[in-house]
Amino acid sequence: MIQKKQFWLLTLLVSLISPAFGHSGHDHSHFLSDAIHFVFYASMIAAALAIPAALIIKQRRSKDSNTR
Repeated sequence: MIQKKQFWLLTLLVSLISPAFGHSGHDHSHFLSDAIHFVFYASMIAAALAIPAALIIKQRRSKDSNTR
């Protein structure tokens, strides 16, 4: 139950701070803008996939160790 609370708290915190990334000095005319956006969004997608995967692996390992 605590893990679910931590997950939802983390989700809430991340969703609240995300508007800070688009501040007034955000320049889309720079020649590296597309590359920076790609790296940023790729890292967000990787984190969004890695966190649940790590939690699932951790849960399966704990179930395996409990059955032995």
